[in-house]
Amino acid sequence: MGPRILSLVALALGVATTSQALDWPAAAPVAVEFGGPNAGSPIQGIVMSGSGVDIRASEAGELVFERATNDFHTKLPSATGETLVLEGGHGLASVYAYLPSVADPGAENFVSDALIGKSGPAGLLDADGFMFALYDRKAGRWVNPRVFLPKSDDAKAPLIRKVSLESKGKIWVLGDSKSIPQGSYSIIVDTAEQGTGTQGLVIGPPWYLRVLVNGEKVVEARTEIAEAKNGVLSFYPSPREGASIVIDGNGSVRVPPRSFSRGKSVIELLVRDFAGNERSAAWTLLFE
Repeated sequence: MGPRILSLVALALGVATTSQALDWPAAAPVAVEFGGPNAGSPIQGIVMSGSGVDIRASEAGELVFERATNDFHTKLPSATGETLVLEGGHGLASVYAYLPSVADPGAENFVSDALIGKSGPAGLLDADGFMFALYDRKAGRWVNPRVFLPKSDDAKAPLIRKVSLESKGKIWVLGDSKSIPQGSYSIIVDTAEQGTGTQGLVIGPPWYLRVLVNGEKVVEARTEIAEAKNGVLSFYPSPREGASIVIDGNGSVRVPPRSFSRGKSVIELLVRDFAGNERSAAWTLLFE
């Protein structure tokens, strides 16, 4: 099944361990990271790009769910194209979605590296490719597949594209606003990965995020385990007490509102990708 049952399923899904346990399902670049945007909603897996790419089982598993492109129950096209869900026996189900077709429609058991199908345009995916996701069926949570996949050869630090403050629908972009009214604001962080070779930006939230305000750590979170609700992904480790961050339909990280009083405040940001590359930035703001 992989190193000690997925490293005891990453310490009972407390995660933060990165032992390889699954194989990449395709030799294709990642186009959208876990939580990145697709059709106006955050996606619960990673999107790998390309058309006609072989998609293979990342591990052995039993078929527990299949949805055809034209589902006979609803008589409507599937928004996720052909979808297969395999159960490997360790509590995590692997999901292969947005497929134009499957290689063996009657198969019920798959060995590791078995051909699932080929990638291509299907369902409401924003680009040619497919989605690979992991779902904790018992807890009803989505798990970032990168936790269990081999690390990619990546030496490029993530980009901090834009950081903003938001209050009552109004946005102040850090670096553009000379002064800001005092009040309560959510911090919105927009980042991206730099693709390899000729690949462009890989959109989606960072794997690790830390935000300091006036030297005080206001959030430290990893996009490893999430719960989908009301069009956002809420990230752990504290779901019962209120998630530390949420990811919206644009793939932006939203930090819960915080009060800023009159005077100067310093916001510091550090983001890190799964390969360990980091980028940091800081802004001094005047609140009036």
